[in-house]
Amino acid sequence: MLDRCVELVRAVKDRLVAEHKYGDEEDMALVEIMEFFSCRRLNKDLVLTFSFLATSNIAEIGFSSQGYGYDMTTMKVVNRNVVEALQKWHLGWHQGLLSFDNFIFGKHFGFETV
Repeated sequence: MLDRCVELVRAVKDRLVAEHKYGDEEDMALVEIMEFFSCRRLNKDLVLTFSFLATSNIAEIGFSSQGYGYDMTTMKVVNRNVVEALQKWHLGWHQGLLSFDNFIFGKHFGFETV
């Protein structure tokens, strides 16, 4: 299941590189996301949430390995370029990623994007 997290980070990185927005700060933000996922127990009851605030350039990723409604561990992503690329990935807006990919990601982890 960690492979899907790697795919997410790779898709975001590829988008940033294509848009010439990838640098040391973006790399550090993506490393933090990978570390957030890699130290978690990924199982079938996993719940992931992605929150994008309209009034700021901050994203919040939430994680619960016990299912919806249980203690949620969160991390904030504050790098503007990474937040924008994450949002595009999540909403399936950028070229080369179909919204079906979000469905596959969700089915693999047992969650639905809303």
